Amino acid sequence: MHWRGFLTLLVFLLALVPGSAMAQDNETEGSFLLGINSDTYIRPEQSIQTLVVINENAVIDGTVTDALFVINGTATVNGNLTGDVTIISGTLNLGETARVTKDVVLINSEINQTAGATIGGQIERHSWAFYSWQLTLVSALFWIGSTAVVLLAGLLFAAIGGRQVTGAGELITGRTAQVVLTALIVGIGLPVVAVFAIMTLVGIPVGIAMLVFLLPVLWFTGYLVAGTKLGSLLLGLRKSDTESAEHPYLAAVIGLLLLQIVAFVPVLGFLFVGLASFMGTGAVAYFAWHAWRGPEATEGPAVTLTTQTAPTS
Repeated sequence: MHWRGFLTLLVFLLALVPGSAMAQDNETEGSFLLGINSDTYIRPEQSIQTLVVINENAVIDGTVTDALFVINGTATVNGNLTGDVTIISGTLNLGETARVTKDVVLINSEINQTAGATIGGQIERHSWAFYSWQLTLVSALFWIGSTAVVLLAGLLFAAIGGRQVTGAGELITGRTAQVVLTALIVGIGLPVVAVFAIMTLVGIPVGIAMLVFLLPVLWFTGYLVAGTKLGSLLLGLRKSDTESAEHPYLAAVIGLLLLQIVAFVPVLGFLFVGLASFMGTGAVAYFAWHAWRGPEATEGPAVTLTTQTAPTS
């Protein structure tokens, strides 16, 4: 069992379809079945290449050829498992007609094997346990690392796209209603479109790209914009301040650092940071939409930079 590959797959699946269920129910080889929060049944004549179940129970009377992953659930097997079997925080029940060809990996899980059931490989038992100080240390290191990345990204955006960041930030206070509406369209509409694209099979690459790349990039960029806008408000900067609008380094550092600190506050911190990302994403999408429509459409949202010249006598 390749742990790095498994963890990559797990994170990808959780990010791809959180809180929902998606499946391709096919009786031919090479199919993939994913179930979340709903029971799954593999019929005796059915053969599935890969089966992943999360927060649910699965009954397998047919065959799973390549891999079975169960996370926080129970798998009852009366058929054949000819691939890798991994159970995390769950239970594997093997009936008397169950046939398992390879190893069974149990992570904080248990197995019930009825007389007659066979396992061709070994049963590997693992236990994940963390002490409070370990969790605190990991959390602190993660915060330091993520804060460094966020600040670096904020400074980079301020250097190469300061006017765009400032212009998008101005929309948060200048055109709040439009920003909220745009954020709702992006936050709800794009995932729905992506899921439908994936279900068509032909659009799987497009749907995955939207969920794995486009949406995270939009949210992260929105977070940077919101943080920079917050820093500008705290510094009392105006959009007519040419230098700060073109390269808002100090505003980005102060605002983003404050957001990172606020994130530590239980519940309220999460809500505040989530709201900031939400508004920032709406501002970025709204600003990009007007920029795409052409210069005449960006006169309102864009930041107007002004310079002053000394009067001549």
